Amino acid sequence: MNLLNETGGYRRALDLLMILAAAVVVTLPIFLFGIPSGNDLPQHYQFAQTFYSSLQHGVLYPSWADATNFGFGDVGIRFYPPFSYYVMCLFRWVAGNWYTGSALTFCFWFLTGAYGIYYWSREWFDASSSLAGAIAYLVMPYHVNQIYNAFLYAEFAASAILPFCFLFVTRICRGTAFRDVVGLAVSYSFLLLTNLPMAVIGSGSLLIYALCSLRKTSLSRSIPALAFSAFLGLLASGFYLARMITELGRVRLGSGEFFTDAYDFHSNFLLSFLYVSADVYVERSLWFSDLMLTMTFAIFVPSAILYYRRKRADDGFPFIGTIVLLAFALLIAMPISLPIWEAFGTLQKIQFPWRWLAVISILASIFVAAGFRPLVAMFGTKARPFALAAGGLMLAGIVFTATQIIRPALYLPLNVFAPKVDDLRTSESCECLWPVWSKKVAFVNKENVSVQYGEVEVESWRATERMFKISSGREQEARIGTFYYPHWRASVNETVVDVKPANDGTILVPVGGDAASVRLWFEEPTYLWVAVYVSTVVWVFFAAYLLLILGGKYSRWKTTATTGD
Repeated sequence: MNLLNETGGYRRALDLLMILAAAVVVTLPIFLFGIPSGNDLPQHYQFAQTFYSSLQHGVLYPSWADATNFGFGDVGIRFYPPFSYYVMCLFRWVAGNWYTGSALTFCFWFLTGAYGIYYWSREWFDASSSLAGAIAYLVMPYHVNQIYNAFLYAEFAASAILPFCFLFVTRICRGTAFRDVVGLAVSYSFLLLTNLPMAVIGSGSLLIYALCSLRKTSLSRSIPALAFSAFLGLLASGFYLARMITELGRVRLGSGEFFTDAYDFHSNFLLSFLYVSADVYVERSLWFSDLMLTMTFAIFVPSAILYYRRKRADDGFPFIGTIVLLAFALLIAMPISLPIWEAFGTLQKIQFPWRWLAVISILASIFVAAGFRPLVAMFGTKARPFALAAGGLMLAGIVFTATQIIRPALYLPLNVFAPKVDDLRTSESCECLWPVWSKKVAFVNKENVSVQYGEVEVESWRATERMFKISSGREQEARIGTFYYPHWRASVNETVVDVKPANDGTILVPVGGDAASVRLWFEEPTYLWVAVYVSTVVWVFFAAYLLLILGGKYSRWKTTATTGD
């Protein structure tokens, strides 16, 4: 038996268990005190409940959120990436309720992100250093703040996926293996399917990192491999991207209405105390973002200094991309980058330049791993005072996360959270998720079907199909208590008719003077079904390749166990 490999396997298992324990500790206040509240909590749980209800009815990917807005519905699920909600639904199913399921979900994402940092760090550093980097990521101020204070759930989940993207880009730049190409494609597709702002930030970051990490000797292999991975990732997420891109003009989120005032990138930069007014700096908590950046620097800068003082000659290549990307992330998050933001409309859709703190936090964790060994070694030298100072700064950052982010969070205990989530299912959603035709005045009349003449008998009322009858009356238009969207179709007495939006944004169906049997249904365009089929084929390929790899590893393990090598 190969004792070295078994020892390495045991050490890796121990490290992963320690990371799991640390993730549980970071999440423990949620298990003990309740689900952290935040401005985006209602939106995320409305999405999650829509997905969960659809899955219960055998629909894998819902087209329409039928319960929100008192049954008028909205189209938010057509534009927000779905993956993080599938994960939340999975843990909701495992736990049997949203409360415990949510706590398990947050722990899962903390754990996933830390594992990503661990494996990425292992590309350069030993197990202990990588373990230090992984645990550092668990307590990075902004990463913890994403869920504990801001409740940026989808962004938080995407921040757990991005380290794996960096991992596979690193491996492809070093040498092209097909498993790494597939690994990057899967990771990148998950990123695209989790959070749009992080997909934009992550895509730009991965491009910069890859360009700085490529080796001249492998350009002809690495560049096509990276491009092919990105292409596969886009195909795998095409079922979502196709309808989001083609329909963005039909939702209020796509208009300029939600990119002004508090959502305007001009007034959301880091270190902008000399750029914005004092009132804006305080009102939008920009001071706290700057404080989180400062404490992040306290955690990683001493390690970075030690690493480059003692090992830059040996490890100069691997960190070129990391250094350049860190410098870019800092630059793009500050007012000095305003001309870049003005020039690129896609970048403006991020809304908040301080979101780049997510990338800074990931890179900071890698620098903690880089400087771990030099820092430990310094404790036994004459430079011990510097080591103590460095350790003190790192401890200060951790204490800041515990006392200024986790402790003051607004927790919702079970008796408050459970009814709140139940109410959210049918309550009013953010207007940014409404079709452009919809208006709030529609809520004055909440009848499923309203007609001026005759009686209405509702036969069935499902998420994407409604059937009802109207008794004999006069020629008129039936007003449906559902927001209009171009994919709604209708037939009257089995004859297809054109529907249109009413003045309040609901659906109007023309009916004749005779008794009418009306069917209303939501029909996806053909090109979206094509995108679904293509994405399905790609995901089947991913699953088959994973089974092939696992089968090969099992065969090798069985052979080794039998022969005793």
